[in-house]
Amino acid sequence: MKRLATVFLAAALTAVHAAPAWAWNDAGHMLVAQIAWDNMTPAARANAIRLLRSAGADTRLVFPLGVGMLNPLEQQQQFLHAAIWPDSMRGTGFDIPDRHFVNIFWRQDHDFSLIQQLPNHPVTGRLLADLPQLEAAIRNQTGTSAERAIQLAWIIHLVGDIHQPLHASSRITALEPGGDGGGGSYHLRNQPKLTLHNVWDRIVSMRVRHLPQEEHDEFAYVRRVATDLESNFPRTAFPGEISVTDPRQWAERSVAIAQQSVYRHPLQRNHVPSVTQYQDPALGIAEPRIALAGYRLADVLNGILG
Repeated sequence: MKRLATVFLAAALTAVHAAPAWAWNDAGHMLVAQIAWDNMTPAARANAIRLLRSAGADTRLVFPLGVGMLNPLEQQQQFLHAAIWPDSMRGTGFDIPDRHFVNIFWRQDHDFSLIQQLPNHPVTGRLLADLPQLEAAIRNQTGTSAERAIQLAWIIHLVGDIHQPLHASSRITALEPGGDGGGGSYHLRNQPKLTLHNVWDRIVSMRVRHLPQEEHDEFAYVRRVATDLESNFPRTAFPGEISVTDPRQWAERSVAIAQQSVYRHPLQRNHVPSVTQYQDPALGIAEPRIALAGYRLADVLNGILG
């Protein structure tokens, strides 16, 4: 099986600074969207683009491609732009910070100790509550087309969010009795600041090299990497998971991955984790999660737009 072309992560990590709790980074969200686009029906694609292009000018959701009919490549670019739009609106009137995550709490007194499930602990974050409502608004054509354009962008984004393990998990420890915010308070380096959440957000883009011709063309980079992911992790690789359509179950699987594969040896606070012992396995988990998110997003959009 072909492995994605990689570079040494240590060099990439030096460029990572503190950031809010975003699931995946721009490249990760665009990869989910590209895989979804590749698996959408022609009707779903056309309806998605028509809706996104109806967004108000103040939203900056309409990608600047000029006027008139978009060619196939421009349609892809518009769709991928929508995937990162919610993050690009941080700090504006369109920002809904607690929509990007759900915190399902669990306890581990210290690293590598017994995991305690907390089924009666209230969850926080709006992702699980909002995603079905957004889908219903599109399906039922509730509100104006401009409003539904924003709702569609959120759907594209949130389906990616929920598959990032640390966007569904909050670990309670003696140091973090209120939870660690998806690894946001698990510090690996102080200057520049690096957290466990940062590493998982960026693991694919930090490890997958841009070809020289892609240095100024992120869309070309995403198309190439998405093709590799779809080859390495085709839809048929997820026969049981594809049939799971409940976002709550998607989130619970993310929590299980966090428990089993994120907070694991040799992870240590205030130390950048080993490339071979930690980050290589992390990449191996993130890749199929992004592919699965793309296939599931396609199914959602084919159902409400196709």
